[in-house]
Amino acid sequence: MYHPLLQIHLMTDDTFTILRSGFDTLEIAYRCAIPEAFLFAVGEAKQKAELSRKEEPLSYLGETFLVGASGASGGYAYVINTGPTKAIWCFRSKVASPSDPWRARVKIRSYCLALKGLIAAKNECDQFLITIGAVFDSNDARVSRADYAVDVYCPQFKAIPENFVVSARTTKTEIIERSSTGDRCNYLRIGKLPGKQLCVYDKGSKIKLDNDLIWKAIFEKAFATSGIPYCKAGQLNGVWRFELRTGSKYLTQALGIRRWDKFISDHKSALLSIIRAISLRVPSADTNRARWLPDVRWNALESHIIRQLSTEPFGELPAEIRKLLKDEFLTGIYAQIAGCLLTTAAAENVCQDKLGAFVGQVSLRSLETLLHNENLATELSKRRQRVNWHLGASAA
Repeated sequence: MYHPLLQIHLMTDDTFTILRSGFDTLEIAYRCAIPEAFLFAVGEAKQKAELSRKEEPLSYLGETFLVGASGASGGYAYVINTGPTKAIWCFRSKVASPSDPWRARVKIRSYCLALKGLIAAKNECDQFLITIGAVFDSNDARVSRADYAVDVYCPQFKAIPENFVVSARTTKTEIIERSSTGDRCNYLRIGKLPGKQLCVYDKGSKIKLDNDLIWKAIFEKAFATSGIPYCKAGQLNGVWRFELRTGSKYLTQALGIRRWDKFISDHKSALLSIIRAISLRVPSADTNRARWLPDVRWNALESHIIRQLSTEPFGELPAEIRKLLKDEFLTGIYAQIAGCLLTTAAAENVCQDKLGAFVGQVSLRSLETLLHNENLATELSKRRQRVNWHLGASAA
């Protein structure tokens, strides 16, 4: 059950509040039989994508997705993208070998997991396979990577690499991005995949840099749930993410997690093993860093995982957020159109005071070209599918 507010008031004016937590990335391989009709349809779409050098939209038994022009490593011939808030699938045309029977692989995106939650996201993947006619056992799926994120509000937190103590078996790699205001670490990565890894980074700054409307909405709700006043202009400055990553080698060899049902029952122990192998400590005069006391904030993260305090999924995006996403998409398109018009005007030596009339002429010429296109209906349908995919209309 989700605890709406877990706060630690430190001896300073700092506050450490867990805003939300949940899986952020999930990669799963399925042992399954894929219908030849589906592979044929996807294969044709891939050929078209190769010719056009861009992903080809395909509608199949009610599902709309984009088919890539190339495959993926590991013998996967086809790559399909079911949407920004869904997943990316890879399919093999045949079983690679008796020891490698995984014909389908899926990467569930962070938006999908944040909006729908772990179980619903996995069920959505199962349903996709059912829709295309695949034969499989839902539990006979192997998790090859699972990233779990805890987002906290701690405005005074500083990611100091020297304060993290790791076990002897953990590889330590530091990546430091410094802000323009001084010597500030924005990103820290400890460990290496496909083993175990901890990432600590300034999530709020990344959201603002990317102008990520979906994550802004998610955190606005998280702040409201936690009872902290939310200021759209600056509150995200204090949001940090602690991301625990488990790779395929660590899951299968170190923990013995090979099937989905085993992952569901044991994923808490996997996360705890990371947080105990890599820990935030309080510096002291002791030269042996392993004897430094654990930071109270690290104890809070461990307690959070032990108590299974996972936030409720955000749910379906509200209409106002969808409208903002559509406006953002169209703004980009209109900017491209304006740029093309300006380039065309420059090539035709059109002066600024004649620009209005020139744009009218180009519009008429473009309309004439469109109307003489014998494949206009097909092209328009493809583009409508692509736009719906991008805006998530097919998932609404």
